[in-house]
Amino acid sequence: NNNSNSNNNNNIDSKSDVNDGMGIKSGRSPIDTSSSKMKDINGSPTVYSVDETMMSAETFLTERQLLVAPRFWKWCINYLSLSFSHGDWAKEVLDDLIDMSLDTLAETRRNLSLHFEYRSDGALIVYPDEDKFHQTAEEALMTTYDEVAITTNKAKMIEPSLSRLHFPGAIFHQHDSLGNCVVFCAQLEEVLRQRGVKFLTYTEAIEFQRTLPSKGGKVTGVVVRPSPSCSSASSSLSSSSSSKRAIDHTNAKGGGDESFVVPCEYVVVCSGSEKNKLIVSSGLDWVPMLPMRSYSITGKANVDPANCPQNYILIEEPVELLVTRLGDDVRFSSYAEISLGDDEVEKRLESLKHVVHQLFPNAFAEGEAPVGWNGKRPLSSDGLPIVGISHISNVVLNTAHGSDEWRFAHGTARIVADLISGRSTGFNTQALSLKRFFLF
Repeated sequence: NNNSNSNNNNNIDSKSDVNDGMGIKSGRSPIDTSSSKMKDINGSPTVYSVDETMMSAETFLTERQLLVAPRFWKWCINYLSLSFSHGDWAKEVLDDLIDMSLDTLAETRRNLSLHFEYRSDGALIVYPDEDKFHQTAEEALMTTYDEVAITTNKAKMIEPSLSRLHFPGAIFHQHDSLGNCVVFCAQLEEVLRQRGVKFLTYTEAIEFQRTLPSKGGKVTGVVVRPSPSCSSASSSLSSSSSSKRAIDHTNAKGGGDESFVVPCEYVVVCSGSEKNKLIVSSGLDWVPMLPMRSYSITGKANVDPANCPQNYILIEEPVELLVTRLGDDVRFSSYAEISLGDDEVEKRLESLKHVVHQLFPNAFAEGEAPVGWNGKRPLSSDGLPIVGISHISNVVLNTAHGSDEWRFAHGTARIVADLISGRSTGFNTQALSLKRFFLF
């Protein structure tokens, strides 16, 4: 599911096994709309072929710098090894994690009364390819989940904005849920502040302070360096006994000169895909994850349901396009590529805008200029998050959620909380442990 940045992925539920579409760069020219027009069997107005439109988009780009990056080849070796060793097993772990995440989110909603545009209207997975649709429809008949294969006409009744498109059918996930995770995080932060949690932003975590190996080698504190704009916050935090409870450190936007130690009993590392100074200072030079870049465009939605999608839609293969309604806005997201550079960003956004215009030409409100976004998320070699006790007994990892960060986040947070509190997680934590990889 690749419709966002770290605060941007809004599909909460899903038993749908939705992965990011990565293929080979097609090199096709932009779609010729005259060849993609079709009449349906009832002679209804001209419609556009979803298959041909999606085929016009460029997908995965192999960057030259990837080929000379040692961490890329280490990542690939782990990918191949884990693909052979736990294909079916990984799917079970994924389902269990999603179940835990949904249960935890439901508990959070009950206990905290958060309002973040949550709704359970289901999701439509549209298949441009007929063979792929029939294969998936047969699988849906045998599943225990709420997946129903529906005809093209039924899909258009559920989502009127699809009426001008030609596709063989869709899978309707009846109980999938959506929510605005930006609003969720903002409200959750306010709840935590009221409970005494300290947040220190624009601050760089530099290194761990540890006891001697003979005394267990545990981390006793984290050396941080605030930017000048956070100097007052750092003073408050360093002198407060409640500072042990939590810190939120984000990328530094300035180079404050003063550093200080935040004492701790446990550290939870939720880093991105770039080399993390904390991890390096622990003696671990490399973690098997790479940056996966995704793209989206967001703008005020056309209020006419015939023009702008009202539901969560995923258009499958060859390039996945995800559509999400966020209150008065609509977001279109696509592409997922392992990327170390920034050379193709504008080209990708223009390609995404082209596809959206072909499929939903009037989706945005009149005069609205949608905003483009791109960002990188950490992707592990097997697509599962890296969660659990690290090589240091009081350092817990919670990272590499890839494109499913919003879907996994509640479950992995529960696992981390249980580990730190000494409770049984009720989950196969070894399946998410760092130990499943070759670390070289």
